[in-house]
Amino acid sequence: MPTLNGRWRTVAWPGDYDTPDKRTNAHRLNAEVRVISRVIVDPRYRGLGLAVRLVRAYLDVAETQRTEALAAMAHACPFLERAGMRRIDMPSSKADAKLNSSLEKHGLTAGDLLNGVAEEVAPSLRAWARARKIKHGDIAARAFAALTHPPVALVHDRGAS
Repeated sequence: MPTLNGRWRTVAWPGDYDTPDKRTNAHRLNAEVRVISRVIVDPRYRGLGLAVRLVRAYLDVAETQRTEALAAMAHACPFLERAGMRRIDMPSSKADAKLNSSLEKHGLTAGDLLNGVAEEVAPSLRAWARARKIKHGDIAARAFAALTHPPVALVHDRGAS
């Protein structure tokens, strides 16, 4: 089932799921949209176009007119687009935009986060991690990944021509 707060839907289907009545939006969304969350192909059979064929086969018989997927790695593995889904670049989150702004203010890029200069923007990096509820791991590396390869939404509407 779809997440209720998809930022990409105002681009994909303007006005359909962003009315002032949140209850109606939720009912309509649950009735009209399904989500592809994972497509897994055995490593021995990758590179043969099976993922594209699986997604196309699903889209042809989906129980709803609309299908969506979120892909963090769409830049590296564009099989959902090849299957006929339309890519929608996600708008930056507020946390990402604030961190980017802080980097620019200091004359830095996201790549600089990996080069040990993160101390210059440490407060902004900590605020970014708090906003994303990240408490452990290499926060600078995760911020770099988020800023350089943001997730994309992919949508398909059988009714669209």
